[in-house]
Amino acid sequence: MPSANHWQVQGPRPRPAMVLGKRARKDRVPVTAKLIRKSALRQVFQSLEGVVYGPDGAPLGDAAVRLPGVNRSTQTSRYGEFKFEAVPVIAVKQLLVEAQGRQMVIDLSSLSASWPLAIHFQLEE
Repeated sequence: MPSANHWQVQGPRPRPAMVLGKRARKDRVPVTAKLIRKSALRQVFQSLEGVVYGPDGAPLGDAAVRLPGVNRSTQTSRYGEFKFEAVPVIAVKQLLVEAQGRQMVIDLSSLSASWPLAIHFQLEE
């Protein structure tokens, strides 16, 4: 086999005829994911329900209940009950109750009460 000096004198440099390659493999440490115990949708959406009572303490039927933040409305049953399914928690700040030509606004952002709501609708001025 000729030396490297021989090839430098002759002109062309020697080139490898074959390249051997080996893939480098690194074992990764397995990552374990935490289990989610609460649904993320429950924190974003929740149902809103309650009962509307009249001034005498009896349930107030056929009252209009509105959520202006999400443009939804419903009527109370003859037992004064209402329910909204899957309401976005962030968008709901007020609840409007309309009955017998009167309107009552309830600020839901300041309430810390549990559901269902008990709304006592006052008709007196």
